[in-house]
Amino acid sequence: MRYSKIKRIISKAKVNRFDFLFYYSQKDYVNYMYYSDSYFRIPSSYLNKSLLTQSLSLTMACFASGEHDYSSKFQNGIDLLNKLKFNNIDTNVDFKNKPNADSLGIVFASKKIRRYTLVVVVIRSANYESEWASNFKIGNDKNSIYHKGFFEASEIFLESLKNYLLKYKIKGKIKLWSMGFSRGAISNNIASGRIDEMIENHRYIFDKKIKLKKDNFYSFCFESPRGVFFDESNYPKSEKFNNIYCILNYNDPVTKVVPRILNCSYFGNELYLPDRLNNYDFDDNLEKVKSQFELMPNYQQLGRYSISDFSMVVESRLSKIFASKNKNLINWTQGLFLDELTDLLGEYAVVSRDNYTALFQDGIRSALIKYFSSDAEGKSFLSSIKTKDKTESASVSAFIKKVKQILMSHKEILFPLLDKNNLNSIKSAHSPELCLSFLRSMDLNYTKDIIRPDLRGRYYKVQINNHKATFSILADEKEIINYVNGDNVDLDNKFIQDIRDKKIDIYLPADKEYVLLLNKLNSDECNIKIYEPNENRFNEINIEPIVENNKQVIKL
Repeated sequence: MRYSKIKRIISKAKVNRFDFLFYYSQKDYVNYMYYSDSYFRIPSSYLNKSLLTQSLSLTMACFASGEHDYSSKFQNGIDLLNKLKFNNIDTNVDFKNKPNADSLGIVFASKKIRRYTLVVVVIRSANYESEWASNFKIGNDKNSIYHKGFFEASEIFLESLKNYLLKYKIKGKIKLWSMGFSRGAISNNIASGRIDEMIENHRYIFDKKIKLKKDNFYSFCFESPRGVFFDESNYPKSEKFNNIYCILNYNDPVTKVVPRILNCSYFGNELYLPDRLNNYDFDDNLEKVKSQFELMPNYQQLGRYSISDFSMVVESRLSKIFASKNKNLINWTQGLFLDELTDLLGEYAVVSRDNYTALFQDGIRSALIKYFSSDAEGKSFLSSIKTKDKTESASVSAFIKKVKQILMSHKEILFPLLDKNNLNSIKSAHSPELCLSFLRSMDLNYTKDIIRPDLRGRYYKVQINNHKATFSILADEKEIINYVNGDNVDLDNKFIQDIRDKKIDIYLPADKEYVLLLNKLNSDECNIKIYEPNENRFNEINIEPIVENNKQVIKL
């Protein structure tokens, strides 16, 4: 479909506003969304930002309610789907019972749109209690590229969808719209990748009389943990998965669950919400996001946006002494801090799928099941999981001991974790309300003053292999960074810089052009890489400096 036709469909779409209830902290709150059937006339490979917002809103409506019993915790989702004029609204068995460690609640519905039946699949993605334990069921099956707990959830997804289609005798051409947040997101992601592979291999999906093309399959995964292991032969980012969208906040700790050094990722496109790391105009864009965030009905309970306040240097005597002795981590972001933390845990605690599964998995899962199955109000995690099972206790203790050893030997990572404000900031990044605020700020249905960030999440890493270097960096002909003999002349503290091991590292959003001026520095002492999230790696950039006014000039 031509781009001009897509834009015409979006501009002429009949859009209506609907109120819905969503769960937050034992209570349900009233929010609103905009919805249009017309968005499903556009191929799924086109990124429609209004459909992103529409999808997260419906996902939140299908959080398990805090004001119903287990037999009807899906009621908020049912009520919204009725308003949206869907039919055959139903849930799978798991959503009608108390969650267990490996269950997956799902809401289904369908409606006719022209010659198609639109089938919607929404995974319960909050207030699911002990299901959280499946995050730690990595597994070590050499024949599987999947995180075991999330793969088992995808099996429930596919079987439940099959049963739904049979129950309501849905046949012919269908459009499929699936979504989830957090654990629900990765469950949806793996199921969606498997469906895409079925489509590519021309296998019958669920029933020979059901016809589904990839352009009619819309899959959205919000703030997802990782769950697909890969190597060069099975990288999950090929064109066949370009209808799957993972919307990620780089500062969200949950998106870093399963350390990246284990070669773990997602199916489909990774879209990164604006951040200092990837968005040059982040400060201006953030003000518009905050305006949307403040409109959330539970804003007072959530608290103000605080992620930008994360600090590596915290108010403690030991940390100040350590920081003064080690001139490093000058201006680190929460996301980069979490990358380093999870890399360390992956390398020295998890080590491998085999190691983690053999030594820690069963104990950690049992402890989490116990914690979420008990009345945890006011109790610490450790006091809630006391057990007479020596094997289970030893497993948890061994993992905690290993983590403590790692942090004690990397105090620059330990001290920020001891700060209450930092911990609150880390926790806040996984807020669905914050994700929704970012999406609303990009959606013309919610504001005419939208932001237009590059969502690819790309950034440069400029490494100067001489900590006594003299150099500067310009953007829009304005000097934004200046080092003189290794000392930083503080022009604008929003740029991320790190000095350690006698090297200077600077991170720059790749949505901007830059000029590097190297003085008293050889170009071979400068190394530049660009991080490509959808390739899961840094790519080297060939440096070809030119000489101007006795300075070496590099243009990015």
